[in-house]
Amino acid sequence: MGCTLVKTSEIKAAVARTKKETTAQYLGLLTARSAKVHGELITPEGGRVGAPEPPGSPRSY
Repeated sequence: MGCTLVKTSEIKAAVARTKKETTAQYLGLLTARSAKVHGELITPEGGRVGAPEPPGSPRSY
């Protein structure tokens, strides 16, 4: 998790360094990277959280 926090802080620092002359595309790219890293922080590697529901349960459609 520490590595993810470092990546997030590096990306936020890059956004803060950018000047007004930079393109919106670059800022969007940095924002997307930040969101991806933040998502990894919330959902750890392995993807799904929780067990799948058994077939025939009322919630499986």
